[in-house]
Amino acid sequence: NSKVYCFEPFPSTFETLKVNLKHLDGIQLYPFGFSKNEGVIRAPEKNNSPMNTLVKRNWKKNSNQYVDIKIQTIDQFLLATKINKVDYLKIDTEGFELNVLTGAKDALASGVFSFIELEVGMNRINSCHVPFEDIKKELERFDYYIIKIHSQVHEWITKRRILRRCNVVFIHSSIADIK
Repeated sequence: NSKVYCFEPFPSTFETLKVNLKHLDGIQLYPFGFSKNEGVIRAPEKNNSPMNTLVKRNWKKNSNQYVDIKIQTIDQFLLATKINKVDYLKIDTEGFELNVLTGAKDALASGVFSFIELEVGMNRINSCHVPFEDIKKELERFDYYIIKIHSQVHEWITKRRILRRCNVVFIHSSIADIK
């Protein structure tokens, strides 16, 4: 009885998502992304790349294909769709996570999300991901606490033996029985 909502703002990746999920029922796909404001961002797109990002500092120079990316806020989306409870929110936006969270302030403040999973950076060499400390500080303001850390990846770019990124799952205090 689950409802799954998938969002992908880059056109080539969205088309691949449609093909890969066409045989599954109960999944709704949306060709836009989330940020702190509604609008359009002109961004470079590398076809079907997991490294596509809306973070300008991470854009590759000499990119020859730019696309217009539609964005809105999570708060706007939840209001328009009348969704008032989300069991699991997964955010993997290659460094754009704080912008996404900023556009979800009302939902965060009211505890709409039971769990939130994000990909975070674990060292200052990694400029492609939001630092773990920044995400933790932001979510703790809204009574979300770490429940799990997984998918640890070491520095493959610099070949250093330090942790590059990982996924962190937060739980809302109302679910965790924290008073």
